[in-house]
Amino acid sequence: MTPNSWAKHPKERPLVVHQLITSIYERFQEENIIIPFPVQDIYLHSDRKAADPSDNDRDALPEAEKPRDSDR
Repeated sequence: MTPNSWAKHPKERPLVVHQLITSIYERFQEENIIIPFPVQDIYLHSDRKAADPSDNDRDALPEAEKPRDSDR
């Protein structure tokens, strides 16, 4: 939260902002007001089985992805 505030002298602004935020926080606590933070859950679902590294089926790969004999 970044409240807008005004202070006569720029050096006083951090203290003014701190006092303002503290006052707002304490008042919210008194009134049992909770502001939830944003949450984003991402669920990835797949119908395919996880690739098994021991399953070395060269015929299932597209031609461009097949390992060449010179790569072994």
